[in-house]
Amino acid sequence: EMWHRMPSSVTLCGDALVDCVDRAADDAAAWLVRSRRGTVRARTVVYALNAYTCTLLPELAPHIAAVRGQVIYTDIACANAGASRCNLSCHSDFNYAICRHVTDDPSIGDSGVVPIVLGGARYASSAEQRYEHGCFDDAALNADVSVELRAVTKHIYSLSAEPTVKQEWTGIMGWTPDLCPIAGELPQRPRVALPFDEKANPKPFQQTKSREFILAGFSGNGMAYAFALALRLSTVILAEDEHSVESALNSIPRQMNVNRFVKNK
Repeated sequence: EMWHRMPSSVTLCGDALVDCVDRAADDAAAWLVRSRRGTVRARTVVYALNAYTCTLLPELAPHIAAVRGQVIYTDIACANAGASRCNLSCHSDFNYAICRHVTDDPSIGDSGVVPIVLGGARYASSAEQRYEHGCFDDAALNADVSVELRAVTKHIYSLSAEPTVKQEWTGIMGWTPDLCPIAGELPQRPRVALPFDEKANPKPFQQTKSREFILAGFSGNGMAYAFALALRLSTVILAEDEHSVESALNSIPRQMNVNRFVKNK
């Protein structure tokens, strides 16, 4: 559905792993985004890689750590769910849960159960595994975390036996030292103004700036931050005057500014 909502001028390239982003030798204001499917020349680049940011911006490697998260999906009887028979998201003791009211999904109907997604329990991994810090492997499950997730679910919902897990999966999160995302314009490679041709560039500001932006390090809170921050960065990129750019950038909380980790050179 998202694809059909895209303007015809937008091109999406899937399975195009980017190896590096360099300045163009023939144009100091252009970036060359080199992927295994070809090279794209761009005026604006947004690094929205979260835990994988260091693959293209190694200077941020000390500031964004990969952390593997693990979740289970199960059904809990309404009698056990109690007050959770409603849309709910909670976080406690390094565990988190999301449940959905049974009437929200017609396919569930009045089945007498509440769908629950529960995750966390990284504390159950061994010290040798560094509590899942530095782990990029999202193809495997941590057996110790699996056991703890089931035990936590049984305890929270006062079950007589461990829950029947329908699905279990992992995902790699990007964590910053202060747990705040990194959002805004990258300062280490400043903007470059291009020669302005009034006929060729009816919107001079938009057409004569070369920029790099970043959106990463959500520290497990991407669902709460990602959409709002992406909208603000999009406003910056599409702005037609300097005042609009500065206004949009200033709307991003100071605590999320990339300058706290990367300074101008």
